Order: sequence, then structure tokens, then C-alpha cells
Amino acid sequence: MSRRNLVASLVCSTCVLLFFYLEQLRGAKAVEFTKTWSTDFKNKPEIVKFNDEYLAVVVHKNLINLTSIDGIQKYACKFSIPPNRTVGLLSHPMVLGNGKLVVHVWAMDSNWIPGSKDPIGLWDLFIIFDPHDCSSTMTIEKDTNSIRYELQQVIPYHDTFDLFYREHTNRRVPSGRTSLGPRRYNDKGKRIAMIGYLLGPEQAMVDMKIGSLKRNDAFEGYFLANLRGDQKTLLLRYLDSNFREPREIKVLPRLSAFSFDESDVKDSLCYSQFEKVPNNQDSAQREKKWVLKCDFFDRKYPDQQTTVKLSDQPESHFDKSRFSVSILPDDSRVVLLEFKVSHLNGSYNYEYYLQRVYNNGTTDNERLLVATYTNDRAGQMRLVSLGEGEVCVIFMNKLETSYNVMLSILASLSDDITNVKGKCIKMLS
Repeated sequence: MSRRNLVASLVCSTCVLLFFYLEQLRGAKAVEFTKTWSTDFKNKPEIVKFNDEYLAVVVHKNLINLTSIDGIQKYACKFSIPPNRTVGLLSHPMVLGNGKLVVHVWAMDSNWIPGSKDPIGLWDLFIIFDPHDCSSTMTIEKDTNSIRYELQQVIPYHDTFDLFYREHTNRRVPSGRTSLGPRRYNDKGKRIAMIGYLLGPEQAMVDMKIGSLKRNDAFEGYFLANLRGDQKTLLLRYLDSNFREPREIKVLPRLSAFSFDESDVKDSLCYSQFEKVPNNQDSAQREKKWVLKCDFFDRKYPDQQTTVKLSDQPESHFDKSRFSVSILPDDSRVVLLEFKVSHLNGSYNYEYYLQRVYNNGTTDNERLLVATYTNDRAGQMRLVSLGEGEVCVIFMNKLETSYNVMLSILASLSDDITNVKGKCIKMLS
């Protein structure tokens, strides 16, 4: 064997051994999928749970399409667009307890010319409709000064819904993106007065996430996570049904991202945190890295908490803001994580794993590798639970992605194609 071939053989063998070594360190195993699909949508869809089924909601011009997540047509309803308006940028669809859907889109002045120095007019449109027969479909236009404020979160109830706004990211606000709210409306689009709630401009929150503890019902109260004004700590609290009487659960140091299953809030939170972990070469040395943790709380006894650490291995390259959480029927959680793996030839992969987490503080010994993207990362990712222990990993990829709000709105007015890939797996035997 020539010297060149010998070197090539040794390099190849080293790469193979390194691959299996890293796989062993990450604790991954092969999985069998119950279903897979790849579907193209005209414009970017949003995923909602409707009648115990996840549907993709797509708005194109004056038509709302609802399909199964693998692209099978289910419902379609037309809606009216106010004069001189063009619709784009779908966000925050929600399902009310009475079966109606509320879809939010941004609308812009159709006479505005891209590149013009004239200020663009923006409005919030809320389309309220019954997808079964499109009855009582109405379009509610709200001039909420969308240049200054953006819709942050929604909470659906039986026949009402709450809207939470925050100051726009383009505004230089020293205290961060301050949240306002709530603003409550009924399914006829009429504003409902709220008196004496905790959350308001005088006690504004920063970068918050909030959800009702019972689906479509405020009776059991809310789970609230928000950054304090100094943006150095995250405060976790329970609120009563009127957004009052807060019970503090935990204060955490500065985080990169945090998440809970918004379709079934329960009493848990997963978050990425910067902390010292053992060095890859020398376990006695420690280096600072982002790690992922999940906390479980007892609503009756908030002081009783369990913390699980999922990604403290130095070789794992966990992305601090790319993860998603879903709840299984046995009350355990499944977390979708993203890792970047570099190779000796300069290329790299983005790998996506599922990790089972239990509320007693334990995890499955092995992670499940569900997808790999070479020299690129998946677009928006979502983890949904279909019931009976089956979960689906969903990836959405647009041909072009813009992080400028104005360009994003204009892009959504065109016929952009978004590819949606899905893989489902049984997590419970």
C-alpha cells in the first residue's frame, strides 16, 4: 500500500471511530418512524390543535386553508379584506373552546410602494370563523400602532380570547421588550373591560410567556415566566384566574431561551442556562457552556421542585435557543434538541434528537436521532403530541428567510413556497 493510500485509510478509519465515539457520548440510538412526509405549502403555515388533530393554517389573499399536517385538505373559508389593505404575515392562530378559530394577520396599505420614504400603514386583522361551515366569518381590524407594538402571545378561552402585546424589537427600550396586556375580546370581536388585573402598563413584563393551566379555561389560573426589568433573572409565578395573587415559584439567573408545551401548559419549564461544565479534555477543569434544563413544580407545594439537566456534555454543541417541548399521556416530557457536529474536513451537520424527561428527575439513557441536515440547519421546528404516546417532529423551511419585519411582510404577500417535513415516533410502548 502506498504511503498516500495508507494515510487516507488511517484518516477514514479515524473519522469512522470518531463518529461512533461521539454517537456513544451523545447516547443516540436508531428509531423507527410511524409516519414521515414532505409537503409544500403556498406561504408559511402555522400549526394548531383542532378537534384532537393538528392542522396547518395557511392564509393566501382572502382565503384561509386548513389542512392536515401532511397536506390533506380539511377546511377552507374566505374572509373580507378592508378596502386598500393587503394581507400578509400570519401569526398566532388559536382555537376557542366553542370550536371557532381566530387567525391573526398583519395588513398593510396596498398603495404603499416598497422603497418609498412614506411611512407604511400597518394594522392587525383578526379573522373569527367556524371552519365547519364558515358561518359568521368576520374580520376585525385593530389599529394597535403595529410599528410600535407587536402581538406577543394569545390565550384562548371558550368564547373569548386575550391578546398580549410588547414593544417592538426595533425600538430601543432600555428595559427590553416590555409586554402589555391583557386585552380581552369575545368571539364577536368586541372588547371586554378588565379591572384590577396584575398585568398592565403599570406593572409591565419583559419577554414573558404565559399560559392557562387548564385548556380554554382561566379557572385554575396561569403559569407565568418573565424576565425582570434588569434582564438578569427569570421569575416564575402562578397567577389566579384574574391575573392576581401571584405565587412565586422560582427565580433563575439570566437565560437564553425558555419554553413549555403551550398546548398543555401543566407545571414545568425547560430553559437554556449558561454555567460551568467539565472540560472535554480534562474533567477537573471546567468551562462555561449553555446547557438545557427542565424544572418540574408541584402546584400545591411550589417549594418542591425537581430539576433535570439534559445537555451538559462539552462535545454536544447544544444550540442555546433551539428546542421544543411536548407532554406525553404519562405526564413525562419529550424535548427536541438541536446539536451542531463539526467534522475534520470542515463540514458540519445539524442533528436533531428527542430526549425523554421524567418528573422524578430522571431521563432515558439514550436520545433518539430523528433528523440530520448537512452544512445547514432546519428552519422553524416544532414538536407536537398526537396522543397515545405518539409525537411528531415538524420542520418548516422557506426558500428565503428575512429577519427584517417589513421585508417579511412583503415576502408573505407573494407566493413563497414553504416545505414542511414531518417524522412521527411512538414514545410509549
